[in-house]
Amino acid sequence: MLYKYYSPQLHNFDAVINGKFYFSKVCKLNDPFDSNFKLVEPYKEFLKKVPIAPNADKIIGNYGTCSFSEEANNKHLWALYTDSYKGFVIEYNKEKLEEISNIISAPCPLHPVDYRKELLCLNDVNAQFELEVNGEKQSFKVGECLSDDKKRDRLFEYLCYVKEEKIWGNEKEWRLFAGRHISEKQNSKIEYKENGYLIPIPEGAIKSVIVGHNMEDLNLPYICRIARQYNIKIKKTNPNTENKKWDIDLIDFPLECKK
Repeated sequence: MLYKYYSPQLHNFDAVINGKFYFSKVCKLNDPFDSNFKLVEPYKEFLKKVPIAPNADKIIGNYGTCSFSEEANNKHLWALYTDSYKGFVIEYNKEKLEEISNIISAPCPLHPVDYRKELLCLNDVNAQFELEVNGEKQSFKVGECLSDDKKRDRLFEYLCYVKEEKIWGNEKEWRLFAGRHISEKQNSKIEYKENGYLIPIPEGAIKSVIVGHNMEDLNLPYICRIARQYNIKIKKTNPNTENKKWDIDLIDFPLECKK
């Protein structure tokens, strides 16, 4: 299972109720190095051997990403992305998320983020990276990507899943990624917004909803609507220090949801 953290904003409730994921354009992300041409720009020897569009930075900036975490009770994520436990988390079936490419008839890969202590040196032909392809993790060398178009595509795909370990490693992020097939071509199953894209959530992907213990009562009817619509259980965060640790338990939340 993977978990997506939502702030208690109306557009987030609406997106889940309407069965949509919001993919933010990478130029709007909170990490200035995330999926950015700056990951490639310093490597002049690499750029001499690889054809790069003159406006590559703008092309990449229109790519979209949708983030998840391996953890449902990550204190850092609850504090940062749900407005200090006022928001909610949706539990998703990972295998169902991998069906999005089929639904929209365009590549939308799902991979874990590769947290690194330093950037991959693209000038080093022997530098290696790993990427899951068709359910199997494969290793590539930068040198192999210089003359092989498909492997070069894998390299640029990989660079969209690289983040600084020291700052972001505790998020244990996975992400769905929308590249040029989505950002540059109109697709009837995608809603195009100024700062991102609305893409359908696969049927059967939503497994439960978790409410932050600071959620305001006025937002609970939205949680009820989500629970009824997808026939899922409601859980709630519960801070617990019984074991001399700062734990966040997830307990059943018997919220009375009237039809």
